[in-house]
Parts: sequence; structure tokens; C-alpha cells
Amino acid sequence: MVIKYIHLVRNYGYTREVLAEKSNISPNYLYNIEIGNKVPNVLIFLDICKSLNIPTGIILNPALESRFNSFVEDISFDFNKLSNKEVELIKNSIHFLANKD
Repeated sequence: MVIKYIHLVRNYGYTREVLAEKSNISPNYLYNIEIGNKVPNVLIFLDICKSLNIPTGIILNPALESRFNSFVEDISFDFNKLSNKEVELIKNSIHFLANKD
């Protein structure tokens, strides 16, 4: 399942090298995960999830995975039409909502 998210996020701008660096693994190891030759251990799995800012439950729970995929598909086309300023506003709004207490 991690493979799907690696491809998804790489489609949004992460290169293999950047994602590998953020996940504390080599680009070659990440490539082997992507093509299914390697399965990450728990620590690497957690690092990849953290690097992608994806909760582990999204990947481990198929029902959540389906909801996440549907959400991404729904917004991705329109999101690409936004200016950098509008994207920044959305990021700040999400950050505010996620951290309000």
C-alpha cells in the first residue's frame, strides 16, 4: 500500500531523492519499495508516512484509504488551477484548523 502513496506524492512534486532523504533511506532502496522488490520495515514505514504527512491508519485501513483516495481525486484537478498565494492560504487554513484547541 505504501507504493500507492509514494507514487501519489511524487506526482505532486517530490522526487525520489527528496522523499528518500526525508525518509532517511537511500533513493535506491525507495525505488525498490516502489517497484515491489522490497517491503519497508516498521521504522522505515513510519518514516515514509511522516515524510508524506500521511497518518499510518490511512495506509493500514482500507476504508480510510478509499476515503483518502476519493478526497485527493476530488480536489486534485481544481487544486492545480490555484495560484501559489491561494495554495498557501489553503495550507495555512488547514494548519490553523488542525491545531486549534
